[in-house]
Amino acid sequence: MSSFVYGYGGLGAGATFVEFAGLNRMLREHDSVWGGHDTFDIRPPLWSFSGHGAAEVGSLTIGGWGAFGFLSYQAESTGTELIAAQAAFEVGYPYAPVKEFWIRPCLDIGPGTWCHLIHSQEPGRSNHFRWHLGWVLAAAPGIELAARLRSAESTYVGVYVKGSYTFPFIPTEWYGDASPPDFVLKGLQVQFGLRFGRMAASPFRM
Repeated sequence: MSSFVYGYGGLGAGATFVEFAGLNRMLREHDSVWGGHDTFDIRPPLWSFSGHGAAEVGSLTIGGWGAFGFLSYQAESTGTELIAAQAAFEVGYPYAPVKEFWIRPCLDIGPGTWCHLIHSQEPGRSNHFRWHLGWVLAAAPGIELAARLRSAESTYVGVYVKGSYTFPFIPTEWYGDASPPDFVLKGLQVQFGLRFGRMAASPFRM
């Protein structure tokens, strides 16, 4: 393992397959109260951009990652924006069946937060505005596949894809207006991107 990992970091994108039914239902309710007749059908995934980094500690990799996502949905009478952020501590156990490739079971633990805004699109209805901010602590067991594409004497460039399932282990804490929607950052998550790493030095031989 040490010849492959040592230390690494990278950038990527992600897709989280959250359930939007509760948010769609709340949007329809507010739209009806505000005199609209819109339908709402926000569907997964929620896309995000992320950065990550880790290092070899014994037989494990220990590091972390953070991600930011944004969604906007504008109907005729009512619009909404959703902003989400996640951060996690990650521990993994890489297995490299060949020199240029690894399989890595891993576990992420960290907070997730999101804020959604709901507002009327009609002129003169600026008072028709609601906001909710929620956060949770979540765990996400997963597995990553990574490959080294090009390497120099002590560095490499690679790609990775990681699948995990995020589930909260505390109830959602809510802030903002009353009656928040039935929505939480929970579900299958797929992350992928580029990785830049540093390899352990080869032992000197006489």
